[in-house]
Amino acid sequence: MAIICSNCGGSNYDENDVCLDCGFFVNGLPGGTLLDNRYEIIEALKAGGMGAVYLAFDTRLHQHCAVKEMFNTSSGQSGQQDYIIKRFMEEAKLLAGLNHPSIPRVIDYFNTGEDKYYLVMDYIKGRDLYSYIFESGGKGLSEEQILDWSLQVCDVLDYLHNQPRPILHRDLKPSNLILRDSDSRIMLIDFGLARNVNLQSHTQKTVVGTLGYAPMEQYQGHPEPRSDIYSLGATMHFLLVAEESMPFKFPPVRELRSDVSPWMERVIQKSLSLKPENRFSSAEEMYRVLSGELSIDDLIFNPDDVDGLDMTPAPVNKEKPSTARGLKASVALSRAADDPYTGLDSKKIVAMAKGARDKRIVEPLMNILLHDPYDENRRSAATSLGEFGDDRAVDPLIQSLKGEEQEHVLTHVAWALGKLGDTKATEALFEFYEKDVSKKVKDSIKSALIEIGSRRQNGEIVRFLFNLIDEDFTEYTHILPDDSSLYFPSLKNLLIETIRDYDSVTVQFHLGLIYYSKGQKNYALNHFEKAHRWMKEKRQPDSLLFIGKIYQEKRELDRAIENFEMALKLNSSCIETHDFLIDAYYDLAREDAKRCLFDDEIKGYNKIIDDFQDHKDAIFFRGLVSIKQKNNKEALKYFTEYLGHGSRKYSQQAQEYIKDLQQNIFVKIFSTIKEIFKKKDKPEPVKKSKDKRKR
Repeated sequence: MAIICSNCGGSNYDENDVCLDCGFFVNGLPGGTLLDNRYEIIEALKAGGMGAVYLAFDTRLHQHCAVKEMFNTSSGQSGQQDYIIKRFMEEAKLLAGLNHPSIPRVIDYFNTGEDKYYLVMDYIKGRDLYSYIFESGGKGLSEEQILDWSLQVCDVLDYLHNQPRPILHRDLKPSNLILRDSDSRIMLIDFGLARNVNLQSHTQKTVVGTLGYAPMEQYQGHPEPRSDIYSLGATMHFLLVAEESMPFKFPPVRELRSDVSPWMERVIQKSLSLKPENRFSSAEEMYRVLSGELSIDDLIFNPDDVDGLDMTPAPVNKEKPSTARGLKASVALSRAADDPYTGLDSKKIVAMAKGARDKRIVEPLMNILLHDPYDENRRSAATSLGEFGDDRAVDPLIQSLKGEEQEHVLTHVAWALGKLGDTKATEALFEFYEKDVSKKVKDSIKSALIEIGSRRQNGEIVRFLFNLIDEDFTEYTHILPDDSSLYFPSLKNLLIETIRDYDSVTVQFHLGLIYYSKGQKNYALNHFEKAHRWMKEKRQPDSLLFIGKIYQEKRELDRAIENFEMALKLNSSCIETHDFLIDAYYDLAREDAKRCLFDDEIKGYNKIIDDFQDHKDAIFFRGLVSIKQKNNKEALKYFTEYLGHGSRKYSQQAQEYIKDLQQNIFVKIFSTIKEIFKKKDKPEPVKKSKDKRKR
């Protein structure tokens, strides 16, 4: 039976997951589908031949996420299917261990047992660069913009290529680079976990890539780190000219755009060399050239390597060096070796800072951040200070946050503070978050605080608290204990202290309250138990009471009673503890009754009576014991007396018992009276005389 695509109207076979005409889903997961009892599908985002990506909601962490689905694993040969699944699981585990600001985090991975495998990642809200080009009018972008983005891509490639087990992306192209809305950072996506494989290859290399962006050696099954550099060069070429070229034949950029500098053209040409050995030797080397730290003239260059390109080195304009190139060697040599930044203008300093390792540049950058009149210089200085990782920059960045007015500068200041990860910035960031600023700035601050929290392994809790703050969550306030030292005045204070001092008793107890009120008992139990372990010296029973309540709700009554009894030892006069313990004993007795352990049931009631003789509910349990002893009159007396003291916890149950007892007593009385009347109305048998017997 044919399936009609809702996007283009094309006809497809039943077994197709993706429309043959437009690539849209035809057998996608419907909205509302719950995967792994956790991820609720919202809508489909995109699809490919082997997989699909959905926007979903994580019901455990209360945040959006992206779910990548690999399908059709059963349609190929058995060996190929097994290999695809193996590679999926291996790379999912590998990517789950990555931690880079330009790579979406892998949160989870699993399979459903239906030949479909899933990878859960951070949801990146933004636009891919391919779409960005055409949404911007289909024209090439500025050289300065491409330079900034290319530096970011080089940084993430350098990170991937230098892993203990080097990771090659193999599918770098404009549509796999997303410009994130919150902070304008380039995010590298789609690591191609689901891919076509060639089992006949003796090199154990996978043939993957996109025509026009993958180099020759990749199609030959021999990809290497410099293959990604080729793909980056092809991407830069497209972003500058807004035209896709024939595979392996790229016209010189300046033939299509004369305003592009000869230097940028040479960088792209070297990246696109057909032979890997003629490209940049590594992503780090390309980064150093792009940042101006290294001159392209110092690199070995083969002008005959790329077909159809004029590879003659472009002349250098010595009077006005481009910020894209940084300082020329002749200029740098003229400066004092101990102070290479004296006399340089701000634009030159921020250009030199990209990829620099010289700590002497930190102070000039801080000065630019606080005093330079140009927004772009301050933005670049903030970014460089964050990437440099020097703690001296924290205070100037906080100072800048309080005095800065430009949105695009503020987003980078917030990002830099998150990158540095110093908790002293927490309060300043949140105070700014509460101001009347744009959503873009708020999102950047939120990301920064989550990043700082992630340094202490609690980033997801920070994200969770932010969501509660945004929805003005107050449902937990009715369960706050009398001791106000166990919780904070607001969720804002809790969030700040969660970042600054996650291991404090108050943070753990307050988090327990939040999760308990949200019905997430296991998380609540974890935090209450931590709070109890760390507050033992305070002789504080409140954490034990919540632990006991959670176990009672989970019907683990022995553990509930154990915690309530420990709480009672800490404070024997606490009426609330008495109430909780009595209720737990009562639940246990009723469980015994269900299992027909009637002797144990009566023992449970008697324990309550003996241990809590003066408690207001003790008389109710005397009534229960009387019922078990079949002394209904005495039970009726106890229950009636219990209700005579006003509304109490078990009043409704007492009323039901009275109703049943009265009905039973009435029936018994009625039966007795009926028997009496039966005897009275029945005629006595006539005695026969002896005379009649003789006759």
